[in-house]
Amino acid sequence: MTQSENPPRFRTPVEVFQAQHVIEATLIVQRLADAGIPARIVSTALEGVTGEVPYSHATCPIWVEESDAGHAREVIQEYFDQPSIERTSDSEFCYHCGDVVTNEPANCPHCGASLDWS
Repeated sequence: MTQSENPPRFRTPVEVFQAQHVIEATLIVQRLADAGIPARIVSTALEGVTGEVPYSHATCPIWVEESDAGHAREVIQEYFDQPSIERTSDSEFCYHCGDVVTNEPANCPHCGASLDWS
């Protein structure tokens, strides 16, 4: 299920991150989902007006339930604390954790997530 099919609804939503663009927001939401935290990209509509309106109005905010906010911020921080992986265009990588993989394994040897090579 993708976020656009059925985004989570929150009783007390809290913004935990402002992504620079929809790709970054989608990666963060997936990371949160992998950690068992429902999250929602609040708006992607204003991304195209960056530079035309104030920065805070042109980002992609991510919301979670208030009770998940602390854990969500930890997961997000862990994501940004990872060392950057430089890869060439022909490198295969895990689309869950970003680790380089070889020989198209069924599961990522780093994070254990199932990988679909089709």
